[in-house]
Amino acid sequence: MIFATVGTQLTFPRLTQYLRSVVDILPLEILAQTIDEEYEYEATGRLACVKSLTPQAFDEHMAAARLVISHAGIGSIISATRFQKPIILVPRSAELKEHRNNHQADTALRFSGSPGIYIANDDIEIARLCRRELVPRPALDPANSSLILGISDFIQNG
Repeated sequence: MIFATVGTQLTFPRLTQYLRSVVDILPLEILAQTIDEEYEYEATGRLACVKSLTPQAFDEHMAAARLVISHAGIGSIISATRFQKPIILVPRSAELKEHRNNHQADTALRFSGSPGIYIANDDIEIARLCRRELVPRPALDPANSSLILGISDFIQNG
């Protein structure tokens, strides 16, 4: 099963449409959390969409998934890392009025090439990645995480 999420703040119809295209051409089962009532339906094919999930249900689906497809949000990257899942990031676009700026493209660029993180900008790239055996995200080592070490330093030294 593939788990897809658009985050918790904004709908992302372009990603949902990409998922619909992907299941039309590949024999995949995808559960997508969409925030969008228009896309809340049980599978008519191999894509099931729900508006939202409880944190517990989100974690259960993340744990059960072989792959995560997501907007390029830091929370999704952290979740994929926590559960050691490969993640395909599809950044929202300010030009397409999907966000206020292009910080998700910047996030995708920053994480591009990181183990277990893959970037896709359309349904063709998503399908190509879904056909491959993708490397999972490595476990987070708090002792060597520059983010955690930076926060710790800030807390300790002001």
